[in-house]
Amino acid sequence: MNQKQQTTNKKRISLPIPVRENGVLSWRFLAVLTLIGCVATEILFNIMPIDHDTLLAYWFYPMSLVLLTQLYFGLRFTKHWEIRFLLVYLAWMCLTIVLNRSRAHLVAAYPWFMCTITVLFLCFSLPYAFDQKTAERVMTALAVTTVVAVVFLSIVSLLTVYTNWFAPMFPSFSEGIQFSEGRLRIDNHPNRSAPAQAVAVILVGYLLARSKKRWHRVVWVFCGVLCYIPLALTVSRTGIIGAGLALGLEVYLVLREALKPRMKAVLRVALGVLAACITIVAVYEGAELVGRVNNGYLARVEAAAAQEAALNPAPTVAPEESAAVPSATAQPAEGEVAATEVVDRDLSDAESFNGRTDIWRGVLSGVLQNPRILAFGTGPAVVSEVMSPYFPVNSPIGYFHNSLVAVLASFGVIGLLLTLVFLALVAVSAVRLSFGARHQALPLATRLLPAVLLFTFAEGMMEDFLFAYQALNVSWVWFMIAAGFIVCAIKQEPAAQQESKE
Repeated sequence: MNQKQQTTNKKRISLPIPVRENGVLSWRFLAVLTLIGCVATEILFNIMPIDHDTLLAYWFYPMSLVLLTQLYFGLRFTKHWEIRFLLVYLAWMCLTIVLNRSRAHLVAAYPWFMCTITVLFLCFSLPYAFDQKTAERVMTALAVTTVVAVVFLSIVSLLTVYTNWFAPMFPSFSEGIQFSEGRLRIDNHPNRSAPAQAVAVILVGYLLARSKKRWHRVVWVFCGVLCYIPLALTVSRTGIIGAGLALGLEVYLVLREALKPRMKAVLRVALGVLAACITIVAVYEGAELVGRVNNGYLARVEAAAAQEAALNPAPTVAPEESAAVPSATAQPAEGEVAATEVVDRDLSDAESFNGRTDIWRGVLSGVLQNPRILAFGTGPAVVSEVMSPYFPVNSPIGYFHNSLVAVLASFGVIGLLLTLVFLALVAVSAVRLSFGARHQALPLATRLLPAVLLFTFAEGMMEDFLFAYQALNVSWVWFMIAAGFIVCAIKQEPAAQQESKE
């Protein structure tokens, strides 16, 4: 009987995240559930009946503070210098807001504060509440949530674009999803639509490395294809090329691991680099292929519709009424793109990054001309208003298209230096995790996480999605999740190795 009880206790202890601890509802379980909800919300908020800001104010933000309290008093996580650094980082950001603006602007900065607290103490710090094995299970749960949510969003998007029956039947789902100017828009702008699809495609690689059954791998590959098609239709070059770079890194790491017992290190590196380059090119060319297939399909649909209209002409309408009715066979004006035609965006404007360099030069010039902004920034709530005179003509005001430029304008040069220190910490940890000899004992899937970091950072260099952003977004959330798990894995790895030896 005693032996049976011991076996039962061992099974209970092995549960990844117990629902109850010490007879009460587990705060760790609530934190993981909250982060899963946060990830799902950031992907599906466009089609959810619940307001995104409401969830942030009444669920994610309070839970982040609860997690912070538990970590501080229970686990004493401030013994980790990176956590202390983030607290100093947050303090400086808040100080710049206080120094620059009135109480009214302090209220305006509250959404930024809520989002920053959430990513610092829920996304980044959560792995510190678990041991290495449990943290890996939590990461798997987050990856599965992301891929499943993006697959659902992809299906809804494709049905909305390609079928006539879905949108009228489910108007709340398809609202905001459209083909406009030759690009798929799920969230107002294709560049804000692409990151979710790209992150899901990258996480499919992580899940494939975690899967041991063949049918699991088949399912994840199918999910990856479903996520990749909408990514290609957004024609977001940053999203597509960034995803290609991240997948190339994953292919390199997987191939290097698979060939380790068979080849010398030099040959493994050479083949890995070659495979990574092929992967990057395949992702980019594959997106163009998806666009051509889409255009061919829609051309056939339009031709069939035109033929049916010719055989069954519509009733005559008044001239003033016909002017308001768009023609199904109308051709776009010269220089315009048909709504149903995917645009072909090459890299001819890569030198200016589609006009981004003009924005960066203008903002940097404005910062250097104002010593107070250079020292203390403007604060994230009013940075667009203050820096608007320095934006180029005909550029959308407030879109810096670079997270570091946005940080400099918002929090000054000290804020920028603190950001660079944090990025350096994360980058060194990522390199050590993927390429360090000491960390090869960790699971291959864990060593693939820097690929997520690579994509979200690349996205943040072309868009102002990180650090100074006024709301949560997929890039911001997953950058901090990946960063937290990577840094924590590096710190916990020696103990994990000792366990495996024992």
